[in-house]
Amino acid sequence: MSLPPELLKIIFEYVQLPFLNIRRRISEIDPTSPEFEFLVGRVTASTSFPYLHAGVCQYWRDVLLFVPTFWTTAVVFVGSPTISVKDAAPRVFELSRNHPIDVAIRLAPNAPQHVAQDLLQEEVQYVLEELNPHLHRCQSLYIGTDLVSSVSLPYRHLRGETAILKTLMVKSERSRITEKRPQDSVAQHTSLPDLFRPDLEHLLLDDANFQHACQHPETLLANPNLKSLAITNYTQGERHEAVRVAQVEVVSALWAMPNLRSLKLQDVDLVPLSDTEVLELGIEEIFMEDMDSEVLGKFFKYTYLPELRQLRFRACWVEEDCVDLPSECGRLILQDISGDEVLCPVLSRWEGESLTVFDCQAFDDRVLEMFSRPVNPDIPEDEVTAGTRFGCQELCSLTIIGDSGISIAGLKNMVESRNRWLPYENPEWRTSPVAGPAIVRLHIKEFRADATLSPEDVEWFGEHVADFTCPSLQSEVRKLMEFV
Repeated sequence: MSLPPELLKIIFEYVQLPFLNIRRRISEIDPTSPEFEFLVGRVTASTSFPYLHAGVCQYWRDVLLFVPTFWTTAVVFVGSPTISVKDAAPRVFELSRNHPIDVAIRLAPNAPQHVAQDLLQEEVQYVLEELNPHLHRCQSLYIGTDLVSSVSLPYRHLRGETAILKTLMVKSERSRITEKRPQDSVAQHTSLPDLFRPDLEHLLLDDANFQHACQHPETLLANPNLKSLAITNYTQGERHEAVRVAQVEVVSALWAMPNLRSLKLQDVDLVPLSDTEVLELGIEEIFMEDMDSEVLGKFFKYTYLPELRQLRFRACWVEEDCVDLPSECGRLILQDISGDEVLCPVLSRWEGESLTVFDCQAFDDRVLEMFSRPVNPDIPEDEVTAGTRFGCQELCSLTIIGDSGISIAGLKNMVESRNRWLPYENPEWRTSPVAGPAIVRLHIKEFRADATLSPEDVEWFGEHVADFTCPSLQSEVRKLMEFV
């Protein structure tokens, strides 16, 4: 016997909650953050709600189809040999009725390994045409197919009001093939009065689509309100010269975006700028992931970033002889950097205040030793004063998450060395003016797998760092509160 539809609807609302929370999280975070694309993939997968559940049986499907709020993430899969896009696209847009929607056009899980580009492009075009009557409800558009370049397709086939469309994400979901379609021309396919010109705030492109966008910058990139841009190479295996992006194209495009505040470059094979060009950018946050160290060095050498507040490196680092990291950057995040990389030469010259390391094996006792000693190795120990310059002199906040290469002893030695001038004899020392290169905030959210902070370690750090937190300390406090 089947459950009553009213009860089944309540159960589906409960099942939908995690996906609503993910969608809410997506709307809150910057699209250049590490988790953004992962979360988008979660809520637009074929196994997400309600698409997986609608395939269980006709009764479930009927109940789901009756609730428009279940269908506000409208996903259409292309390239499938079993599902007709002409049947799926109109229906999935109508199901949400008048509610705002987030639209995704994705390559079907059962799509053949090599889908004909012409057929795939035809299906994407059809979906976009069907989206037009609902475009005024569209908050975000994600095109993740097997096309070499599809960034111009929305500009050809979409028209109408786009008041709430703020995010456009276009990428290839598979390893790229080298065949190339003829160069597109927006002007040849769409008359000027009907051009699709959304007031985008967030744009995410893989490198082939970005290169294509650079051919029509006045249409695809000229958006004064753009706040974040991500350029990512989704190709697997050997890179081809055809998808290399000239750094001058990247920087020139960024320079034309006056309100751009965050930039992500992931696994992009940049052709470096010449030695004569230095361009100023007003970007506040940069995220570099899986980038070539030489390219990183060139990027920072030939860009001036006076407003940079946060810089994140993931699975990459700059060369030892690189120019200094931007002195204006107050916060540095190092994630998934292998122990083969040497952080000290560049990191010792960084002048920021806050450092976060996340599963970073390169952050080892050598780095802590660099933090612990004066920059000038010839200064005798008895002549070191609070005014002596240490490695990473301005560092005052350190957050450690996950498995790094440091030891507890090394961390204690670093704190003891940098904090030796704090007035511990003063009961109010935690709020007293900072003397010397002191670490005033130390947050340990997780520690290396083969080391555990003992209660004595927790007590020691609590007595030597003004603001110290770690999981074991928080756990003990919770236990005490429960006992009381």
